[in-house]
Parts: sequence; structure tokens; C-alpha cells
Amino acid sequence: MERWIKTRKGQRLFLFRNKFVHSGSGKNEIFLICSGTDITEERRAQERLRVLANTDTITGLPNRNAIHDLISAAIDTRGEGQVGVVYLDLDNFKKVNDAYGHMFGDQLLQAVALAILSCLEEGQLLARLGGDEFIVLATNTSQGALEAMASADPDTPAPALPHWFNRSLYRLFAGYFSRPAARDRS
Repeated sequence: MERWIKTRKGQRLFLFRNKFVHSGSGKNEIFLICSGTDITEERRAQERLRVLANTDTITGLPNRNAIHDLISAAIDTRGEGQVGVVYLDLDNFKKVNDAYGHMFGDQLLQAVALAILSCLEEGQLLARLGGDEFIVLATNTSQGALEAMASADPDTPAPALPHWFNRSLYRLFAGYFSRPAARDRS
């Protein structure tokens, strides 16, 4: 059995506990033998690996691996609401990397991620698929809200969305998909 324990010094340890009964040499001799092994560092390392496996290293957003799981979970638990995704693609990003280098491209991705995050509402989550692709997962949403999010005019800057970065205009293009509420599917 594994569980967290608190030591006398107040430190929390993750402990693997093993116990078994052992018969002694006499008729009525029974022993309970317990042992514990501190596996705290092993569990912390596993958690660090889990976070690394699900986080984009450039933007700090959930990555492709994580968003697939989050979309599945949102669909499974949607209840009466709709679940939708908006796909965002940064126009001509390869040209930016080729012309200015990956360091500049990474800064652009970070700025775009922050700008999109500043525009999200409750029930919306941003993830980076990779390259220049982002996804917004929207839970408890409507078809109209997804259409509005996906069809924003790229020539009309949204509030706090820096279409201009380092004196150049970059555009996000969007498309959407929705999964109807459970009651709407017959």
C-alpha cells in the first residue's frame, strides 16, 4: 500500500508499506511484520515527468498530449452543455522562424499565447498543439459563441490581442468544431 505520511518533524513522505503475518515456532505465536520504504523522491520524479509530458516547453500551456485527454474528459462529462474546440493557426510562422530564427519565433509564440489567454472566458482553456497551432477548448458553450470566437475579423484587433509584434503584423486564423449536449444527440 502507498500513502502520504507526516513525520514527527512535520515533513510529508510518500511511503510504500508492506505488512504480513508470520507464525512463530509455538502454537500461539503469531507476528505481524510491517515495513515501510520512503518512495517520496520516486513519486516526485514521476510527477515531474507527468508535468513535462503534458506541458509545452515554450509557452507553458497544455500540449497536444494533454489537450487530447482534456477534450475526451470534457465530452464525457459535458452533461447539458456543449463542448467545442476552436483551432487557431498563426499565419506564415515558418517564414518568421526562417527569417528571424527560432528564438524570435519562440518569443512570438509566447506573446500570442499570452494574448489569447487574456481573451479567454470562464470555461475556456488554451493549449498548443505544436508549431504554430493552438486549440481553445470551450466547455458549457454554444454554437453561437464558437462561431463568434472563430470568425473574429483578423483585421480588427481584439482587446489585448497584439496582432503587432516587433513592428510586424501576425494573424491568427480560426476554425471550430462542437460536440452537442448529450440531450441533443439522438
